Parts: sequence; structure tokens; C-alpha cells
Amino acid sequence: MSKKTTTALVLAFLLGVALLGTVATVDWGAGDDINSIPFNPVEGDPAFADSLNYALFEDYGAVVIVMGLLMFAAILGGVYLAKEDLE
Repeated sequence: MSKKTTTALVLAFLLGVALLGTVATVDWGAGDDINSIPFNPVEGDPAFADSLNYALFEDYGAVVIVMGLLMFAAILGGVYLAKEDLE
């Protein structure tokens, strides 16, 4: 295995650990009932603030951004690992 491949695999592993750690440590606030979160709220409805859409971008916006950046880095790492070495 080349030094580039080893470095890429180590970085991919560390990013995976960071992603899993982020998902595992966030208190998602979901109840035991799967139907407790409305998916199609109407503006002005009292349940609007408890909707999944609202929660993702208002309460967990930073987590969504971090996870998006980690997934982007994982895609770049996959492209890097998949490209052929020209020697």
C-alpha cells in the first residue's frame, strides 16, 4: 500500500469516527412514538415548532452543516482513492 493510500484511509477513518461521534452525542429529542413528529406542518399550526423540518434547521442546524461537510470530505476522499496513479 502506498503512503497516499494509507494517509487517505486514516483520514477517512477519522472522519467516520467524527461523524459517528456527532450522531451519537446529539440529543435528538425524539420520543418513543414514531408518530410524535409531524412531517408536513402548516404555517401557523401550533405543531409547526415541533416539526421535523423546523427541528433540523432551527435546533440542529450546526449539526446538519457539520455532517454535510464531513460527507463532502468523504466524497472527496473516495474520489481521491478511486483515481488511478499515473507513474
